[in-house]
Amino acid sequence: MAWVYEFAYCLRRGYYAWVEGPGEPVALSSGEGTWMAADGWCGPVQFIRDGHGSPVPVIRLAHVAESDTAERPEHLMLAALARLIEAETGQSVARGIVQYGPTGRQEVVTLDERLRAAWQRLDAEIRAVIHEGRLPAPRADQRCPACPRLEVCNPSGAAETAAQLNVLPPVRQARTLYVDEIGAVVRRDGRQLVVTVSRNGTRRELLRLPALLVDQVVLVGPVQITSQALRLLLRQNVDIVYLSTEGRFEGRLATEFHPHVALRLAQYEAARDPQRALPLARQFVRGKLQNMARLLRHYAQDYRNSTLEATAAAIESDLQHLSELKSPDAVRGLEGAATRRYFSVFNEMLRPEAHEPIDWPVFPGRNRRPPTDPVNATLGYLYALLLGNLVTACAVAGLDPYVGYLHTPAYGRPSLALDLMEEFRAPIADRLTLHLFNRGKLRPRHFEERSGGVYLNEEGRAVVLAAWQEWRQQVSRHPVLGLEMSQMRHFEAQARLLARTLQEPGAEYTPFVA
Repeated sequence: MAWVYEFAYCLRRGYYAWVEGPGEPVALSSGEGTWMAADGWCGPVQFIRDGHGSPVPVIRLAHVAESDTAERPEHLMLAALARLIEAETGQSVARGIVQYGPTGRQEVVTLDERLRAAWQRLDAEIRAVIHEGRLPAPRADQRCPACPRLEVCNPSGAAETAAQLNVLPPVRQARTLYVDEIGAVVRRDGRQLVVTVSRNGTRRELLRLPALLVDQVVLVGPVQITSQALRLLLRQNVDIVYLSTEGRFEGRLATEFHPHVALRLAQYEAARDPQRALPLARQFVRGKLQNMARLLRHYAQDYRNSTLEATAAAIESDLQHLSELKSPDAVRGLEGAATRRYFSVFNEMLRPEAHEPIDWPVFPGRNRRPPTDPVNATLGYLYALLLGNLVTACAVAGLDPYVGYLHTPAYGRPSLALDLMEEFRAPIADRLTLHLFNRGKLRPRHFEERSGGVYLNEEGRAVVLAAWQEWRQQVSRHPVLGLEMSQMRHFEAQARLLARTLQEPGAEYTPFVA
């Protein structure tokens, strides 16, 4: 419900709020209230009862929007809250109250048919914006000067910045439902998703949330999802990603191929043309090496560690030779050598005192299938999560995730997603791994030995997933676009920049460097 006021103020403002995530409502607080849900909307609702016992929703507004001929946002908000109360209590709601700012002035609003019809129209418009992923046109009226999104929206220069905005993710991609409890089942109840698990012969509800709030569902290990829930998610263009219990990416279920056929043809033509594929492979590796060197220098400065400093310098020296390489195999060879150099000192970035008094195993270098220690188990799990996100980013941008330039095509291998993933490994997955171990968030109790390897157990996966979800929401400036955006939006922005490169002759792809 936090988004209703944003959309009611202006669809474009609501779109930006939806993309960035709910956060704190900018102008509205409904206060502590009773949690209610109906028609895909939910949130805390504060209400009082009048002399006849009828519920009256109450909202508080810090600032008053400029008046115009349209319905006021706070009035539409009251109509939305009235619908929730009526669905929850079965009682009709005739009026609502708005409390304005520090003055304490109250306005009693009659919730008549005209206002309710206006809310129904807005409800349909909000769903269309979210489902179609389109950026609405700016209002460009008297509400704009007071809008906190004015600088980003730029209503007076929208046409001039259209080309830049085209590379932005069209929909918010930051709300993922992870289900990794053995035996859990994802079901549909109306427009909500319900996760249940069987305990001692009794099926218990773990979670219930509106499907409208979910952009991706990640199913880890032996969990089930009903066909009714699948159809609901597919109708809402929600990806379903399957990971093994060990965190290996197994596949993705999505609605359909992106309709941008011309882009995919351009992608395939570039893959067949060595003169176009080689520069792209170089750029993916350039981004990876630059980010590895930056991470090493960050910890070298923090720990005053000369080994890390020297390794960063060696990787930067590798970078100087990248443009001289004349074949993809040579590029892959340089990337492999630099990666081995990087992981040979990775243990130097793990803070020893964070493990005391625990006898934490020493990181032996990068290994997998199976991982032999907790650090490699965590790296592998985060790489799988990262890969799932980049497969989705490719698909949303209209690219074929399975045809890449650095990674050779192979059956079932998402080569392009792996290409794009290279530049995000160090600043996203590696950095988060170091954070989890150095801050003591992961302990030996979070791992288990099985199948000849070491893996995160259920408790450990919960720790990593919570950190991953928070990590993806962190905002930073995009090095090419110059805009503040979440890490999740960086993935898709890079995929869209690559799509533009493939379609514009002479355009050069710029890797993400954190």
